Amino acid sequence: MKITNTVFQVDDVTGGPSIILGENFISLIDTGIPKSEGKIFSLIESLGRKPSDLKHILITHSDGDHIGSLHALVQATGAKVYAQRDETDVIQGKRKSRGGQKIRKPVQVTQVVKDGDVLAIHGGIKVVESFGHTTGHVVYLLLKENLLMAGDCLNNVNGLAGSMPQYTANMQQSKETVKKLATLAPESIVFGHGPPILSGASQKLKALAESL
Repeated sequence: MKITNTVFQVDDVTGGPSIILGENFISLIDTGIPKSEGKIFSLIESLGRKPSDLKHILITHSDGDHIGSLHALVQATGAKVYAQRDETDVIQGKRKSRGGQKIRKPVQVTQVVKDGDVLAIHGGIKVVESFGHTTGHVVYLLLKENLLMAGDCLNNVNGLAGSMPQYTANMQQSKETVKKLATLAPESIVFGHGPPILSGASQKLKALAESL
């Protein structure tokens, strides 16, 4: 699905991975469930690029539907991996996931990100801590497009909402996250679950925050 001229969400992959086109490289936000690498590479090739162009993989959190294909993608491309500290411990196999198991195929995280970091790719990508869904969830704000890559701290399955309660580690934190993200006033939002909001997202997000 085309989000902007440079951002595309991979269709029919749980977890909503999205690619961002650079001039001579590609970045990926999350990796979907296991064995999604084929669909990700197919989208890349359909846009006239090569899988080897994938240089950066930005992870919102370490649930299985967001890092399921991470190992395969890194093995195939050697892409750098970015994640928050708590999520990094799960990804690298140092800590059990919240499901109680250690990851079967650990991956080395290249850069541990924190709140306020701005990654110097694609015109600047700001890292925003968005805890609640998990203990280390982050979102990525594409500054040039004012586009929020929200992972699972927001969803749009049945209308715009915060983290799904049944999958939320800390409900109070998740509510504070909604209020925090509303102050960013993004024009568009891409979700791990549910269709994107392509315009007017800031008003909808503000209304959600005020309802909490």
